[in-house]
Amino acid sequence: MYAPIVVLEPGPTFDRETDRVLVFSDGGPVHGFLDPTDRPTFLNGRVDPSPLELRAGETYRFRLINILTESGIGVELLRGEEPVEWRAVAKDGADLPPSLATIRPARLGTMPGEIHDFEFTPDAPGELVLAFGKDKPETFTRVAVRVR
Repeated sequence: MYAPIVVLEPGPTFDRETDRVLVFSDGGPVHGFLDPTDRPTFLNGRVDPSPLELRAGETYRFRLINILTESGIGVELLRGEEPVEWRAVAKDGADLPPSLATIRPARLGTMPGEIHDFEFTPDAPGELVLAFGKDKPETFTRVAVRVR
């Protein structure tokens, strides 16, 4: 069993509506640390995650946590096949300096133990896709993101 712990500076509060914690995992080692078995990647403990629901014009903070046992993971937030843009705001729980807190394509490669925070404001209703996986993007798990 595992769960994220979100620690905040005095003042800010965690908002369940706009703070989205996304934990990527694989269930842990099966036959030793370097087991070659191809295990599925879970999102928040599920192989088949439910769609994400967002509201247009609302700013969300996505905290992406990679706790896969032994592999990196790619994560993308897509409109069609192209990444939307998000702003990097923190790495491993520390706010980024302004020079690094930049708007960039919503595409990330992350290694085990890393935490990345991004802000994203959907500009209009529609359908997006959160895609993630260990191999090539065409093999990533795709989760619907519905913007109302």
